[in-house]
Amino acid sequence: MAVKTYSLRKQGADKLTAHFRVREFRCKDGSDEIKIDDKLPKLLEQIRGYVEAAVEITSAYRTVAYNAKVGGASNSQHTKGTAADIITDGRTVAEIAKFAQAIGAGGVGLYTKRNFVHVDVRAGRSYWKNTDSGDRTVSTHGGKCPYAQPSGSLRKGSKGNGVRWLQWWLKLWGYSITADGVFGAKTEDAVKKFQKRLGLEVDGVVGTKTKNALKGVL
Repeated sequence: MAVKTYSLRKQGADKLTAHFRVREFRCKDGSDEIKIDDKLPKLLEQIRGYVEAAVEITSAYRTVAYNAKVGGASNSQHTKGTAADIITDGRTVAEIAKFAQAIGAGGVGLYTKRNFVHVDVRAGRSYWKNTDSGDRTVSTHGGKCPYAQPSGSLRKGSKGNGVRWLQWWLKLWGYSITADGVFGAKTEDAVKKFQKRLGLEVDGVVGTKTKNALKGVL
């Protein structure tokens, strides 16, 4: 985990990824210091590619004092520069939370009433939902694909759990696919639509680039 310290005044306009700048991670108390784990902007970039819309960070780094002021947990990931609360019009918060889990976010918090998702890059795994009685841990791996990623390429006619892995990810991206383990015409059509959507070669063959894209590694 590589947490870097930035200056809002001197480096606020600097780009961290294609769509996120240093200033978007600033503490809301106006502090000049901003701590950002270098994996966090990359995670948000993956989510942005998934939702196909702008992702707004409503809260990222917090100083210890500001975190206490807003009622954050004493060991909040926000104080470590590893967390961000996000909103977007691209997908529902439930869809974003599931995708964040699937691509390996350390912590994912689903806040349906306030319509935002917390994501962080902690070393472990934790998933929780906000309820009327407070945050409730639901699962440490609820969004993980139950099938192993295939080592080779997949194409029409392929069968088995490798195809189920593909179909599971296609469903996560919003395609109407049944994970039956058979790479038929419907699966091929979904693959081609996905490849076109992500700017990949539209050949219906699921090789390394398409597999990485399915996992949000763009």
